[in-house]
Amino acid sequence: MKKIIVILSLVTLCFSCGSDKKEKKETDVVKKEEVKKEEPKYNFAKAEVNLLEDPSLINLSAVPHSFEDDIVFEEINVLKTAENTHTLVFVINDKMTNFDKLKEWKIGMYFFAKDPTKFENASDAKKGYKTTGTLADPKMMGDEVVVVLEGFKIIPKEISLLRLYLYNNNNDMNKNYYNTKDVVLP
Repeated sequence: MKKIIVILSLVTLCFSCGSDKKEKKETDVVKKEEVKKEEPKYNFAKAEVNLLEDPSLINLSAVPHSFEDDIVFEEINVLKTAENTHTLVFVINDKMTNFDKLKEWKIGMYFFAKDPTKFENASDAKKGYKTTGTLADPKMMGDEVVVVLEGFKIIPKEISLLRLYLYNNNNDMNKNYYNTKDVVLP
């Protein structure tokens, strides 16, 4: 009788230990998945507001463009933030872009107006275009890597050509332009 009790005790102990290990493995898997979800995709600053979800955001170009083999922009978006003031959001292809290389550049823009006489600045009106630029400083906006130019003021709204290019502090210029034609700003 004692043998039966000892055998039953051992069998019960074996089954209970096995179920504890299984539960432990399941909780370990859940914890690892939770950690993976919390890790950021890249170590870039996170944008305060996800402008890509703003219903007023207008897509100016959804044609991907390679400035170089390893610097690829996916799209150009614009959002009106005040009278004659806009924010431009450039979505970067995170699978094809070398971000260390991108950060060495600045993004320059030419805005060629359909009617250059409407430019506020007389020199812009004479040239026929307005220029601006921003650092190529990638940020996370939702799941997308973007570069943002905020507070850009421009009159007129009808642009015959928007030309983007890359340049650096040594005045080197990447002339593989990203051209978008017939743009109407909001």
